[in-house]
Amino acid sequence: MNNIESPLFEQLRVINTVFENAIDEEPSDYPDLYRKALESLQNTHLLKTQLMPNQSRLIASMVVHRQRMRNGFVRNGQMMRGKIGILADPPGSGKSLAALTYLMPHVQTLLDPNTIQDNELDPHSNRYFFSHGVSNRRLDASCVDILIVPPHLIQQWTTELDTHTRLEYIVLDNRRTLRNKTTPSLITNSKLMIISTRMYKDVYDFCQDHQITWRHVIIDEAAAAHISPNDSLPSFEFMWLITSNWLGFLFKNVYINPHDLEYIRDRIPLNTDCEVWLDAMIKQDATISTPIEASNFIRNLIPWNHKERSALILRNSSENQIVYPSVESQTIDCAVHFTIGTIPQLFIKNNYEGMTHEHLPLIFKALSVQEYSIDRIKELFESRLSLIKEKEGDDCSICLESVQHKVMLPCCMNFFCGACIFKHLLSQIYAKCPTCRAELYFPSMMYIPTVTNQDASSNPVLNKHETCIDYILKHPLEQHIVYSPFENNYYQVYPRLQERGIQCELVENHIAKFNKTIANFHSGSTKVLFISTMEMIRGLNLTLAKHLIFFGKCFSYEVYNVLLHSVLRVGRKPDSPLKLVHLKSCLE
Repeated sequence: MNNIESPLFEQLRVINTVFENAIDEEPSDYPDLYRKALESLQNTHLLKTQLMPNQSRLIASMVVHRQRMRNGFVRNGQMMRGKIGILADPPGSGKSLAALTYLMPHVQTLLDPNTIQDNELDPHSNRYFFSHGVSNRRLDASCVDILIVPPHLIQQWTTELDTHTRLEYIVLDNRRTLRNKTTPSLITNSKLMIISTRMYKDVYDFCQDHQITWRHVIIDEAAAAHISPNDSLPSFEFMWLITSNWLGFLFKNVYINPHDLEYIRDRIPLNTDCEVWLDAMIKQDATISTPIEASNFIRNLIPWNHKERSALILRNSSENQIVYPSVESQTIDCAVHFTIGTIPQLFIKNNYEGMTHEHLPLIFKALSVQEYSIDRIKELFESRLSLIKEKEGDDCSICLESVQHKVMLPCCMNFFCGACIFKHLLSQIYAKCPTCRAELYFPSMMYIPTVTNQDASSNPVLNKHETCIDYILKHPLEQHIVYSPFENNYYQVYPRLQERGIQCELVENHIAKFNKTIANFHSGSTKVLFISTMEMIRGLNLTLAKHLIFFGKCFSYEVYNVLLHSVLRVGRKPDSPLKLVHLKSCLE
């Protein structure tokens, strides 16, 4: 029982261990290998682009990590070996180019250049008697490196290869290619094969039939790599998983609440980077969900309950990571936009959140509720003037407090708080007056605004659609990304922007249309890109965007970061700040 940790303590301990073991300086166990790896990156004819310091350190650490895993290493009394590593630097920090550089021959010559070692655990082993293969096979022309990526990222990876490297590669993104008789020779001649996640099983079976050996396997966006659970795990020398969601590979189906970790932070001497991370999560009020969205294929790779599973994570320390361009944040208040038909669902499902005295004038304005002055009411009901004067000073019959934002009901001349009577009206199918039980309808309410409410100069007059259009028209030559979880907002804004000559496109879950849309955005012909599906932009490079517009409140911490770092990443000019715009109504 003494070895059992509480779930919260385990979360904080494992997270802190990742930060403690971040790449900061040369490792003590393989210092010469680390230095040789860095030196090998200085001169290479296969690279067109100079590597950044954080990329060089990551590549050298990948070489050391593979050597550790192959030879075995000791940590906290545990002797460990394996054939997997996780590249977990922040999004947009250049992990793709680092992985490609790692595959280059001048880097691989540092690690037994003429052999390939399987290290496969014998399937008949158990916890009391176990063994694994140590035989080295000759590295010949039949050995290839495999890059497995989501279908929507194939185009981006080929662009990365053509722009920054001189590596030869072949793309297998459809089954028709596998029927070509020249495909086996093309695979072995190129040495690098790019396949989509949905082609994994077909390509692996094809390689087995043609005796093509998989050496290194790299899976991009591994946390969301949708590979069929029926597909068996392949044989390979080493596998690298690329992800920014490294927490998802440490905990299975867990919700991490930083506020809970705050209560036990004094029980562990935290690393400085871990303290900064925890404070940032608490400040953003983020709740992190860690279920791996991928299939059992990925789940079976991770030792979820191993105490030292954090040894799989490779990431730079905070001071060695890239510095993103600045972000200029702005919130624009918008008028409320709804009708009497949609307002019950809007408020009742949220337990009337937002239905407050402060918001009521804007709600009535959005619903075009007719306003009356008290003098006008006295003129209309001159025969009942004495009753009006008697009731005018009474408290609200619903909340029993002084009336705020007066609404008078002509059936009994009683005055109610606007928010109180409006909630009463929405909460009943056949509403009746709270005092005289006469039938109550929305048009029968007579709203009496105060003097301050009648001054509408400080209230927003444009709703979100109009505000979004107005903002884009102020920057017609610059590129924008607009996020809304509802595609309907695109169809509301699209026609009016097209009339002004501004090309807009929606990111759709169709690979051919998606590739064309992204190509148009990169070429500059598309000025506004609407996004509602997160999975289609995960890992995407959209650095040309100058403005990122959130069409309403972003409730997901993960969605916010995926969007932000699709724009803020390697390749963005340092002198090009991002303008982050939140469109907010009074009810949010």
